[in-house]
Amino acid sequence: MTVRRQVGEATTVHERNLEAAIARVPQWRGKQGTYAPLVGGLSNQNWLVEISGDGRRYFVKVPGEGSEMFIDRVTANEAARNAHAMGVGPEVIFFDAADGLEISEFLEGYRACTNADFGDAAIQSDVLDLYRRLHGGPSSARPRRSST
Repeated sequence: MTVRRQVGEATTVHERNLEAAIARVPQWRGKQGTYAPLVGGLSNQNWLVEISGDGRRYFVKVPGEGSEMFIDRVTANEAARNAHAMGVGPEVIFFDAADGLEISEFLEGYRACTNADFGDAAIQSDVLDLYRRLHGGPSSARPRRSST
């Protein structure tokens, strides 16, 4: 059972981290909100957030401790913004390059693929088509890190 909390009711370190993240979003300051954890995410704490008076729901990605060692969050954010511009990803409404906090619109009716999903040839084909579109689109302006 998923527990939905009001902002201000945090009981765990992850909930306190999320509430601190919510407080950093300028357009959300002073507004009431609720949140619930989302299943999935290998290196992040993922949340569904609703803000009073706002018709959209939001996906909040709080980077996991140490994940900056293997994920370039600025480049990942640029890719997310490019995906939205190409019509294949949600709108990013907030990003903090200091720690990689990223907030985007929540896409209703979708879920993250699981390893089991990739056993379906149709899903494999759809994902490969999306990758081709993304890789054919605008690229990151940042130089790639050397692997040596």
